[in-house]
Amino acid sequence: MADILYCEVADVVGYTGVQPRDIGCADQTELEAKLTKWIYEAADLIKAYLNFDYESAGDVPRGVQRVCRSMVSDTVVSSTQVRKNPYLRIDDFAVKRVEEVNLDDKNREILKMYKRGTSVANLGLSVPRDTDYDTFWGGD
Repeated sequence: MADILYCEVADVVGYTGVQPRDIGCADQTELEAKLTKWIYEAADLIKAYLNFDYESAGDVPRGVQRVCRSMVSDTVVSSTQVRKNPYLRIDDFAVKRVEEVNLDDKNREILKMYKRGTSVANLGLSVPRDTDYDTFWGGD
């Protein structure tokens, strides 16, 4: 079975506008190889978080693709920043090192919908104990 990428290199390039020189690559082929490596790294983090591998399922949901693209795009931005200056000035006295991008809170929130054992139907629905289920679900 061929590898199924969690997002496409072309999507990351289109989203970020990254050029080979931006992240220290000699040419387009080297850029695509680096982005593919980062896509696999992002996919590994997503698989570990979800406890599920969409490669074995044969299809990656669009929301998971979006998270992967976001993670790789953030890595591109981080890489570009580190090449310019590995430190960010917060104010006159505070300086912070540019961090490598990982699975952040916004992406975890999106991925919660794709965790095994969950579905959109059970994410926020709660029914009080004394509810008459027949009328609650539209019965007579």
